[in-house]
Amino acid sequence: MYQLIGAPVSLYTGKVRSYLQFKGIPFTEQLATPQVYRDLIIPRTGVRYIPVLVTPQDQVLQDSTEIIDHLEQQFPEPAIYPTSPCQKLIALLLETYGDEWLVIPAMLYRWMIDENREFAIAEFGRVRLPEASAGEQYQAGLEASGPFAGALPRLGVTPHSRAALEQSYLALLAELDRHFAEHDFLLGGSHQHRRLRSDRPPVCPPLSGPGLGPADAREGAPGRSLGGTDDRSARRRGFPA
Repeated sequence: MYQLIGAPVSLYTGKVRSYLQFKGIPFTEQLATPQVYRDLIIPRTGVRYIPVLVTPQDQVLQDSTEIIDHLEQQFPEPAIYPTSPCQKLIALLLETYGDEWLVIPAMLYRWMIDENREFAIAEFGRVRLPEASAGEQYQAGLEASGPFAGALPRLGVTPHSRAALEQSYLALLAELDRHFAEHDFLLGGSHQHRRLRSDRPPVCPPLSGPGLGPADAREGAPGRSLGGTDDRSARRRGFPA
């Protein structure tokens, strides 16, 4: 069975988890504790990043896109990408947009809003010390989350840029709401998907990963701040393309 190593607070672990669940691939999930980093992640990958996937053949894969590309070769149906070359290219571009651009508002909402920052620190602590007390977890979370919270300026997330970034993200949600009011999926209707043996449409992961972060249901402040938007985009974030 496949083993997904990551954390609930990890945006890209969420991307791989949603893929595995959609494809119906059996897997177990392992928290990326310090011991797991020492014993498996660093020795087998050479880096300190999650998610990591261990295959039944004991192959170790790192990076959400690499993991999905590998699994798509092993489990080609139902396909997650459209079969038309043009639509597949668009899906890949949207995935890149989700991975590389939406991480910016995701980090903004996670670390520049007090309520969410406290939530994220506690989550980091629960991963680092799952058996410890809440106080011990919080202190561990402060240390573990420091590099992530400290990365905001390098991503261009500053008090000066905050309003523009939030405006851009809200504009995206508004565009998605208008789109999903007329279409079932990001790339239109589902008639072209009937060739598949599965009755589920192809799904590229364009807005999963970082797209999960800004409106993670467990992180309360973004959800309330987006209360004026329709929920169509939230229901479809990271799902059928």
